[in-house]
Amino acid sequence: MKKLLHITLALSIAALLGACSTSQNNQPDPDYLPELKAEIPAELQDNPEVVEYIETTTEALNELSINLEDLFVKIEPYVHKDESELSTMEKLKMSKHVLAFTAQMAKVGARMATMKQTYHMMSDDLTEEEQQALDVINETFEKRIRELDKKYENLDNIHMDPDEEMPEPDSAMV
Repeated sequence: MKKLLHITLALSIAALLGACSTSQNNQPDPDYLPELKAEIPAELQDNPEVVEYIETTTEALNELSINLEDLFVKIEPYVHKDESELSTMEKLKMSKHVLAFTAQMAKVGARMATMKQTYHMMSDDLTEEEQQALDVINETFEKRIRELDKKYENLDNIHMDPDEEMPEPDSAMV
């Protein structure tokens, strides 16, 4: 009976610690850009295609922003090092994070491409007033992309030559 009580207590503490650490990881970093909020102008609220375009593009840009910010937090320790200074383990960690980011961005990119097609198809049917309102929204989207470009311009300096052979792993790593 005591053994069961100890096991239950240990599992409860482990679950509590896991829940506490998970909630901290889900909190955005204070340096992250604030969530993009695109208000739908009154001129566009009656057009379901435009509303869907704005909502989907906003969600995709927020996802892009968070994923890019998460990536930077994960690879930040390696950003200021020359590739020759990185250990094999650091290169593997960095590659893992970049590959995970790339996979996530493929999904976001597909949604963005669909929204771009939707925009071009629907823009022909908009009145001049609706088009002007949509142009304001698109400028908001472009501004967010410029903010991300500016904030993470030093990510462009990261270069890992994919053709370079990785050194053999140390026996301790195997």
